[in-house]
Amino acid sequence: MDHLIIDDVDPNIVYSPGWVTAGSSSEFNNTVHGTQTAGARVTYTFRGSFISVFGTLGSDQDSVIPNATFSVDYSAPLPILGKPTGSNQYKHVYFQSGQLTDDEHTLSLTPTAQGALLWVDFFLVTPSTNRTTKQGTKLVKVDDNDSIVEYSGNWTKDAHPSDFQSTTHFSQGSGSSASFSYFGTSVTVYGRVANTSTSQSLPAAVFTVDDGVPTAFNPITPPQESTLFQVPLYRSPDLPLGPHTVKVQSRDNLPVYLDFFMFEQPANLPSTVVNVPGPTTSATTPTNSGSSGGGGTASVGAVVGGVIAGIIAILAMMFLAFWIWRRKAMKSRRKMSVYLDQELPPRPLTMEQYTINPFNSMQVGMNQVAVDPPIPIPIPTPLPVPPPSAPPPVAGPSLSPQSIYSYNPPTEANNDLDLQSPQTEASQYIIRKGERIRLEPRRSVPPPYRRES
Repeated sequence: MDHLIIDDVDPNIVYSPGWVTAGSSSEFNNTVHGTQTAGARVTYTFRGSFISVFGTLGSDQDSVIPNATFSVDYSAPLPILGKPTGSNQYKHVYFQSGQLTDDEHTLSLTPTAQGALLWVDFFLVTPSTNRTTKQGTKLVKVDDNDSIVEYSGNWTKDAHPSDFQSTTHFSQGSGSSASFSYFGTSVTVYGRVANTSTSQSLPAAVFTVDDGVPTAFNPITPPQESTLFQVPLYRSPDLPLGPHTVKVQSRDNLPVYLDFFMFEQPANLPSTVVNVPGPTTSATTPTNSGSSGGGGTASVGAVVGGVIAGIIAILAMMFLAFWIWRRKAMKSRRKMSVYLDQELPPRPLTMEQYTINPFNSMQVGMNQVAVDPPIPIPIPTPLPVPPPSAPPPVAGPSLSPQSIYSYNPPTEANNDLDLQSPQTEASQYIIRKGERIRLEPRRSVPPPYRRES
């Protein structure tokens, strides 16, 4: 976990002039800051919901007893907790803020006894549950009273305003256990450490993750003059992302207090996975019972399995829809290919109908074709034709009016007549040298008339 224990040498802690550094193997990370100057201030800004200040309290053999005031967000200062004893008290809790809003806060520490040596070792901070780390992970906090936590054995519900959600679970019977399942990576178990000045019984418990190697709780070095709240009892090593289960088991008939669990998980997980364990907001009053259980909640593995099965079902439906669409598209293309491969019948040849107009007197030997739309053809002005001269008398028998339509074929003597071709049923022309004579359409001509003598 990032920034759960803030050592005294952290660069975000601001010391005013008058502070010195020291340390021993009994202090956290072998470092400590101390001062004998009254008014030498320490400030630290953090984002979270709880903070405690730990230090080394000297023995009562010192001539001046150290004292200091603490303030959060510039509220009314509070005096230091504890009193000196016959020996030095290491990792002694000076101050606890109590439950704060999950937001940004500023802690101020100011020594008030001039000449008294005050040592500051580290800060314990409960970080914001809404915080997203630089690695793209976030912290999820689950209260001990949440139904996802399963208890077995003899457990008692207890409460204090300094506990998270003002609730805690207490057990002193050997063999009592509590288990918590989650989906994420590492996990930390928080609890309460009782005042050892009234009881020499330190909490004793064994922690295991995924039925791995048991880890015993390492308590704060005695004596401890005050009750500590929201203290990390156990931190797991880095674990791969997935479902995990942490188990707490009491031992030696010594007390153990469980307050809450905090674990890491990626910030971009689906909401169905993120909300598997959710903290409860309701507080409970202290009650005693033989055992308190989780209340028949589904395991995280079952929920995660259901989510994965749902995702697989959605992917299968998407694949089926795509396969059906592709099959229809291929079928449509196949039909189009068959249609294009067919040999189409030849297009019937059609000809426009032409209308042949009869020759007129100004168009000799030409056919006038009707075109839609008709194209106007300029007609030249006809030249004046002299009146025909009377034909010379032809020797031969005279014709009577009844034989007006009789026709004699031309002879060599009458070769000045020339029948022009082509002669159509519509009209025919006789061209005589020097003149043009139009004949009426040919009619049925009777055989040549012969006059009987």
